Amino acid sequence: MTTAANGHAPSGENQIPCIFYRPIADNRQSVTENTMVEIQNQHVAPILERMARALERLAGSDCESDSIPDAPVLYWHGHPGRLRPVRHPDLPFLDDLLGLDRQRTALLQTIRAFARGAPANHVLLAGARGTGKSSLVRAVFASVQRDDPDVRLIAIAPGDLATLPDLLERLTDRPERFIVFCDDLTFSSADANYHSLKGLLEGSALAQPDNVLFVVTSNRRHLLPQTTADQAGTRVVDGELHESEAIEDKLAFADRFGLWLSFPPLNQATYLQIVEHWRSRIAPALPGGPQFLDEALRFARRRGTRSGRTARQFVLAALAADQGADDDASAAT
Repeated sequence: MTTAANGHAPSGENQIPCIFYRPIADNRQSVTENTMVEIQNQHVAPILERMARALERLAGSDCESDSIPDAPVLYWHGHPGRLRPVRHPDLPFLDDLLGLDRQRTALLQTIRAFARGAPANHVLLAGARGTGKSSLVRAVFASVQRDDPDVRLIAIAPGDLATLPDLLERLTDRPERFIVFCDDLTFSSADANYHSLKGLLEGSALAQPDNVLFVVTSNRRHLLPQTTADQAGTRVVDGELHESEAIEDKLAFADRFGLWLSFPPLNQATYLQIVEHWRSRIAPALPGGPQFLDEALRFARRRGTRSGRTARQFVLAALAADQGADDDASAAT
């Protein structure tokens, strides 16, 4: 290609940026083809390098999203579909959970069997709020994990249940054993998460991985509310009660959990026993006795429930009040 006297390409030829042109000696001659290629490479090479680095970052991101962090407790983020380690998990001690001997024994047996490779039933823990359902799951896991470090706990929020197929695909054929734990689960019949979990527990074409166990806690035994409309189809035939199809559907969902553990409200004696346990555990300087326990009962009545959570909250409140009184006394002197 040639240049005009003014250094620009003649009209009718493809225009090439002026960066490809430079004066040679004292005249305005065209640069050679080798010089043009050299200049092109100087500008294209950095662009190609940046593209390569970007592709490497994308590949690394995909690898990271598919990997499973080496941590005992993980959290599943359904969007964008990643497992993150829980760096400071809240894992209670079994000795701090009083009044739950029956539930503790059953859950320990199931989790230990699963951790050692045996088949196990999915678990539903249902009952009144604050009665230790979630704490028992985490305490049992911690106890089992000390002996079987390959067992992991994966927490999943109820809103992320629709992404369970993605999680299960990632866990399939892994050497570890995974407890997928969903806390405080309740939904309506129209909830998409309900149908997703129902199918995955049993009745879906997607096979359940042998190394995954579902553990769910809920304030409702059947996980779904029952309305008066659900009772419309209930009838008595030959002296037998036949539930409506709506109720049967809700019961069928809960039936997919092979182990049901109920958590009724605490009686007064057990509640006071837990109060005294937490007083000696975290506030031994507080004076116990009848007056202290009477205050604990009044605290529970104001909260409308007697539970292990309420007992611990009372002791913490009593400790704060006692320390505040000491500060006031010191300021007065």
